[in-house]
Amino acid sequence: MSTLTLRASARWTFFAALAVAPWLYGGTTATSIIVINWLLGASLLLWFVELVISRRKPKLSLPLLSIVIALLAIGTWMTMNAHSIYDPEFGTFAAIGNFAPHAPGSVDYAISIAWMIRAALLIGAVLFVVDLSQDDKCLIQLWQVIAIVAGSISLLGLLQKATGAQAILWQTPVGYGGSNFFATYYYHANAGAFLNLVLPLTSGIAVRAFGIPSSPGVRSIWLTIFLLNLAAVAANTSRMAQLIAVLILCALLVQLGPRVFRGLSRSEKNVFLAGGAAILFAIVAIGQATHLEKPVQRWEELSDRVSTDARWSSSRIALNALPSAGVFGFGPGTFRVVFPTYTKTSNPAVAGQWRFLH
Repeated sequence: MSTLTLRASARWTFFAALAVAPWLYGGTTATSIIVINWLLGASLLLWFVELVISRRKPKLSLPLLSIVIALLAIGTWMTMNAHSIYDPEFGTFAAIGNFAPHAPGSVDYAISIAWMIRAALLIGAVLFVVDLSQDDKCLIQLWQVIAIVAGSISLLGLLQKATGAQAILWQTPVGYGGSNFFATYYYHANAGAFLNLVLPLTSGIAVRAFGIPSSPGVRSIWLTIFLLNLAAVAANTSRMAQLIAVLILCALLVQLGPRVFRGLSRSEKNVFLAGGAAILFAIVAIGQATHLEKPVQRWEELSDRVSTDARWSSSRIALNALPSAGVFGFGPGTFRVVFPTYTKTSNPAVAGQWRFLH
C-alpha cells in the first residue's frame, strides 16, 4: 500500500468519525464512544504507518507538543497510581495497592484507564488534524465534511421542532416528554455546543464560496447549510448556546464583514444587502415553522428559574470541594463517582445523578 493511499485512508477514516460522532447521539452513549474510539484508533494507526513508511515528521509546534505530553503524563500517573476502585453497588471506594501511596492518584482505576484511552485518542486526533491542515486541499475537505454533517444535524433538529416530535424521530417518546433533546442529542445544551462549534466553519465556507469562482449550485448549497446551522441555533432551547452564538456572529461580522463588503462593487453591495434582508426573513419564517416561541419563552422564564436552578447549587458544591481535590484532582473521569459524596452532605441537597458538572 502506497503512502498516498495510507494517508487518504487515514483522512477518510477520520472524516467518518466526524460524521458518526454527532449522529450517534453526540458520542454520549457507551456504544457511540466505543465506535468513535475504534474509528479514531484506526485513523491514527494508518497515519502512524504512513509516517513511518514515508519517513516523514509531522509539523507540530513545540508548545502544542509540550501541552500534550504534560496532559498525558499527568493522566497516566494518576491512573497508574490509583488508590482505589469505586464500588457502585455499595457506593464505596475499595482500596487497592499502588507504588506511591503518599503521592496523588486516581480514586477509581477502572474509570480513569477508560478515560485515558479516550483522551489519548482525542489528543492524537488533534495532532492528526494539525498535520492534515498543512495541506490546503485536505483542510478544505475537512471543513466541507464538518459543514455537511452540521447541515444534516441542523436539518434533523429543525424537522423535529417543526413536527412537534416528542423524542428523536426513530425513538419512542419517554413518559416525561422529550423537551430536552435536539436532533440526535439527548440534551439540548450538548446540541447547542456542537452547533456553536461548527457555526464559524459553515459561515466561513459560505463566505469562501462567494469569494472564489463557484457555480450557483455550490454557492446555494453552502449558504443553505449556513442558514440551517443558524436557524438550528435559534430553534434549540439552550439559552447559553444562543448567547454564545450571538457572540460568535458578532466576532465573525467584525472580522469578515468589512473585508467582504470592500471587495464588492456598488451593484454587488446592493445585492448583498438585499440578500441579507432575505436571509433575515427566511430565518423568521423558519423560526415560525419550528416553534421558535419555545426558546423565546425560556428566555422570558430566566429570572424565575435562576434561584431554583440546581446548577448554581452544584457549582457551589464543586467549588467547596476544590481544596480536597488538590492540584491534580481526583483522577481522570472520576467526577461522577466523587461528586455524590459531596451532594449527600450539602445543604440544600442536590438531587439526581451528575455525570458532569454541567
